[in-house]
Amino acid sequence: MTDTRKTTPVPAADPLVGTLVDGRYRVDSFLAAGGMASVYRAHDTRLGRDVALKVIHPHLALDPALAERFIREASAAAQLHHPGIVAIHDQGDIDGRGYFVMELVDGHNLRTELITEGALSLGDALDIVEAILTALAAAHRRGIVHRDIKPENVLLTPEREVKVADFGLAHAVSAATGTTTGTVMGTVAYLAPEVVSRGTSDAAADIYSTGILLYELLTGEVPYADEPPIRIAWHHVNDALPLPSDSQEWIPTEVDEFVAALTATDPAARLADGTAALAELRRLRRAIGTSLDHLRAPRVAESGPQVTTRMPTEVAPHALPSAPAAAASSRRPRTRSRRRILVAVLIVFLIAAAATIAWWFLAGPGARVAVPDVAGMSPAQAERRLSALDLETTRDVEYSDTVEAGDVTRTDPTSGTKVKKHARVRIYVSQGVHMVNVPKGLEGKNRDDVEAALAKVPLAIGDVSEEYSNDVAEGLLIRLSPEPGTSLAHDSRIDLVFSKGREPQKIPPLTGLARADAEKALADSKLGVSVVEAFSDTVEKGHVISQQPVAGAGGFTGDVVTITVSKGPEVVTVPNVRGMSMDEATSRLEALGLRVTTRKRLLGLDPNHVYDQSPSAGTSVKVGSTITLDYV
Repeated sequence: MTDTRKTTPVPAADPLVGTLVDGRYRVDSFLAAGGMASVYRAHDTRLGRDVALKVIHPHLALDPALAERFIREASAAAQLHHPGIVAIHDQGDIDGRGYFVMELVDGHNLRTELITEGALSLGDALDIVEAILTALAAAHRRGIVHRDIKPENVLLTPEREVKVADFGLAHAVSAATGTTTGTVMGTVAYLAPEVVSRGTSDAAADIYSTGILLYELLTGEVPYADEPPIRIAWHHVNDALPLPSDSQEWIPTEVDEFVAALTATDPAARLADGTAALAELRRLRRAIGTSLDHLRAPRVAESGPQVTTRMPTEVAPHALPSAPAAAASSRRPRTRSRRRILVAVLIVFLIAAAATIAWWFLAGPGARVAVPDVAGMSPAQAERRLSALDLETTRDVEYSDTVEAGDVTRTDPTSGTKVKKHARVRIYVSQGVHMVNVPKGLEGKNRDDVEAALAKVPLAIGDVSEEYSNDVAEGLLIRLSPEPGTSLAHDSRIDLVFSKGREPQKIPPLTGLARADAEKALADSKLGVSVVEAFSDTVEKGHVISQQPVAGAGGFTGDVVTITVSKGPEVVTVPNVRGMSMDEATSRLEALGLRVTTRKRLLGLDPNHVYDQSPSAGTSVKVGSTITLDYV
């Protein structure tokens, strides 16, 4: 990151310039120094690109907690990938001094823009704030708060692209050092009331700072610019901010209302985060259009040196006696001397009062300390760290997806919160990932009951599908995966398969098919088969005579189709009826399904007895065949 329009004094013989950091980053030149770190232009010899190298100041590196927090905040910010946020590529340390490598942005910061150009036009100011809110919205969705929105941390490229820098890094210093007075006062003009009064900072605090920045872009100065820092902080906590139109009458009411929504004293009444503020800004821009975009506040002329002018003494209308005048003249030195003494005493008194107040709030009973970040430490380490700050502790447990069992997950109040000495801080110790069992007995239940049972565990629902089932009624659960009784992490997803009921099938035509072919056709249609055999004079043996249900009828998978298979023609063996009476022989043959006809042989003298038969006894004939009986 570099500002091509800002000149920063280069430290004499900076030892880092010309060195190779971590065998990769060649430090080419010094760029700038801030309250927390120095910035260098460097070259990544591995990827062949220029980068910005930000190195924590040596005196800050002496505090291990600060250095650790510096790296942790840099690592968190490195997770942000957004065109409006300066990218962080790498991090490490140089002889105990933390550093991180970030995108090199050619251009200048918004402070330089304000110094050289003065207030911006309405259109430019809203464009820049919209870009800032877009970046904040992306960060706030990831749970990352900037904590130091101000013109110095907003960069403008030559193409007027806006990039927000140093996400969360100011918090690294304030959390580890207790946010010293100097640190707070350095950016007091942009601090939200809750940051000043309670030391807490969240997404809503970023929105407040953005509102102050918009006020400055439109008017050319921050609210209460002429007052000392302590009075500015008092105003932020106790007063509603002045409206931009109080300074510039041309500013639309809608813009006043937007700034007021960004800078509400009560965080609950403020636009909550970047997403909410961005939506409101876009609604505002649609409402006011672009006809006023060109308007801007006139530049305020720089005031020259202040000159003290001696006022003439008024002459009395009547002359006074010379002796009293001489006496008055003799009293003036003593009067001036007494005044000097009174002024000196007053100064000493004010210094003593200021020192007493400072002691009370910084070291005495009114002192507040920032709760340190002890996440990831063992409970014993965390308690020692808090005890060193005169804070009392109590323990509690909770599940955590990210912190190993036995380590501290968080504190209440949260890290960075300002509390009085001897306040009680609750330490939460991780029980590890919350494991739950897949519930049993859900098969056969409807979807509402299944979802309610899983939500109660709780387990999330994964893929939901349907399939046909002969055994489970439509709309009921067939199975779930993983299987019931399986132990899973609480955020696991369960796949569900519900029944569509029985699968519809059309009965295929089977009449005339060979038995094997008919059975295969039914199997292919997922239908069962029942076989009945019958004699048939017309259908070949082994082929289907008929079916039930008939071809084309509707059915379902698993239904049974009955087929009647031909045994061929029915045959009987002709019995021997020779010598029987004609009536007996006829009855015997008809009982076998045979027809009888008689025929006279020779004289036909004995028509009541069978003399001969045709076909002869033992012959196989079809049922219904005719047997001829001869008599003589």
